[in-house]
Amino acid sequence: MQNGSTDLFGGCGAFWVANSIMSTVLGGRNRELQEEAAQQNEAFQLELERARNIAQDEMEAEKIAFRRRMMALSREWQRDERAKSFVNMNQAIQLNAYASQWPLGLMPSTILSQIKQGYQDSLNVILLHTPVLAGENGLMTRRGTNVRSAEIATYKSLEEYIKNDMSYVGNVNFRKDAWLKADQSNIDSFSSSADIMNIHYLMGSVPTLVFLPKYQDNAIFITAAMWDEQAERPLYRPLFALPHNPKRALDDEKYRKEVIEKLHYTISIVTGVIRDQYAMLTWAKQPTLHVMLNAKGNERMKQFALQNKSIRGFILQENENLRKTLDAANSPQLLQLYEQSDLNYMIQMIDEQNKMLNA
Repeated sequence: MQNGSTDLFGGCGAFWVANSIMSTVLGGRNRELQEEAAQQNEAFQLELERARNIAQDEMEAEKIAFRRRMMALSREWQRDERAKSFVNMNQAIQLNAYASQWPLGLMPSTILSQIKQGYQDSLNVILLHTPVLAGENGLMTRRGTNVRSAEIATYKSLEEYIKNDMSYVGNVNFRKDAWLKADQSNIDSFSSSADIMNIHYLMGSVPTLVFLPKYQDNAIFITAAMWDEQAERPLYRPLFALPHNPKRALDDEKYRKEVIEKLHYTISIVTGVIRDQYAMLTWAKQPTLHVMLNAKGNERMKQFALQNKSIRGFILQENENLRKTLDAANSPQLLQLYEQSDLNYMIQMIDEQNKMLNA
């Protein structure tokens, strides 16, 4: 991964689409659900035959609503299966042992309780932490109390900015302060793929996006991991490498604010892009990235998106990858999930987002 580059292996949107196709259309584990869907589809087609006198656009809308309901049923089935597995496990034994490996300050019992209660349509977003301020002699671990306190304050400020942005994005549950344990035992830790797998173990039944930053060789490398209830395992995507000087970040307050700003804009924009893909494909909701970028007070973020080559390239490439994926000529199985008019409408929404970037 080069400085400021992207490496997306076909894009994140293609993952959501392929995942839905594999699980909803081609998967065999939810056979009873598919039989229910087939029966409902037959009844629905008969009803359409009886209603030939209704307008064509109303017919298309009914078809789209029906396909969306079938996707929702499949996701509900996946969520229920995961919840049952937690009920069946011996939590008193397994969770106590597991909790010692749990990387977040957000407790496993809290996650389990929320899963049982059910989630509304939202994408959970978690930002893991990596040391960004150097201690004595440039050390990034076992740092003094003053350095650790300054770093906690830095991340609190960063996460507050991101959380505020999510009010414009919508359908996002940004779990502010999820990383920081009460005893701060993880403040000097470097995030790892093992942390992602531990989080997925409990949160695999809810749509989740985890940012995995890692300081190395004078740069902060940012990787994203994502999944929804259809996914067997997380999808990893290396995103960006931001130049970083941890010693200067400690000594120079202006430089530290610049670091916070770049991380803030990068995390918020990527979250907006991935939320738009998932919300559009799964919940038939409108993209909102442009709402956040055009919001009052976000002029600098918009300029960052338009002028930063890597960020602008990420958005355009993701849109192009998703546009190609939504072409039924490339993926005919899509027509078992969506009506052609539904695909056309999603492509139109992607094109509208691109106009903002190409203006």
